[in-house]
Amino acid sequence: MRENIAAGMGSVDSTFNVWQSSGGHYASIVSGTTEAGFGYAVSRNGGTYWVGVYGSPAQGDEAGEVEGFAETETARLKAEAAKLAEESKPAEAKSDAAPPAETPAEKVPAAGGM
Repeated sequence: MRENIAAGMGSVDSTFNVWQSSGGHYASIVSGTTEAGFGYAVSRNGGTYWVGVYGSPAQGDEAGEVEGFAETETARLKAEAAKLAEESKPAEAKSDAAPPAETPAEKVPAAGGM
């Protein structure tokens, strides 16, 4: 099995063009495998993540014979895309300083003076 991954591309065409222009990615595309699957994810901040998976059935198996493979592979790729999306989120500002304590209300003198 082979896999191509990309991030930040705005369309299927631009992603595929980048893969075709890269020696290693192109080798995956033309590797002689008989099956392919593609997917993408968009992070909360709008980042795009693309994946292409290429493979062939095991010797003696026919395409589609593996029960649950598509579901398992889809779950794995979704988890990988979610991890990439999480890693690309900007870091949140953190402070070690304690929040300011509330100031107690001032005491008001009783009526009639002191």
